[in-house]
Amino acid sequence: AGGEPVNLDPLATSNKVVIAYRDDTQSDQNVTWTRDWLVGDGDNLLEAGELAEISIDLATYNLGANQAFTMEVKPSLGGTMVIARTTPAGLDTVVDLH
Repeated sequence: AGGEPVNLDPLATSNKVVIAYRDDTQSDQNVTWTRDWLVGDGDNLLEAGELAEISIDLATYNLGANQAFTMEVKPSLGGTMVIARTTPAGLDTVVDLH
């Protein structure tokens, strides 16, 4: 909120980002995720000018072709970011859903 740093330590136990998953048949309010820094200063805080990539293994959810799902990224402060996607008609082992 207001440009405050966001804690992107996936192992943090407090003041952390929580990611939730849901589709038509299942829901997970605390998805396991990893983070890779693309531009950062060496700490776990996402600050102005920094860029991080969050990765989530969706294999756990057994998604099929053309299946809609939603991820919610919930920082400890500020608003929730909702990401709604549909899987493509053809699935590979790795699919980038931008």
